[in-house]
Amino acid sequence: VSRAFESWIVPILGFFFLPFTMLAYVLVWDPVAGISFGGWLIMLGGLLFDLGSYEVGIFAARSRRLGANRS
Repeated sequence: VSRAFESWIVPILGFFFLPFTMLAYVLVWDPVAGISFGGWLIMLGGLLFDLGSYEVGIFAARSRRLGANRS
């Protein structure tokens, strides 16, 4: 991880807010060539996975709140 990022704050923030995107970045980052097109696709997949997990959490919270109102 330290080779992919110059500072420590970006990996910490990535771990808490976009963990799958950060993990994908660390896996596809190459110190010589950077990130290839396939690497960008993998990072896009990580971002979509992160956003989907947030959406599932929002949906679950909404379902719990609606279920509590019906009782």
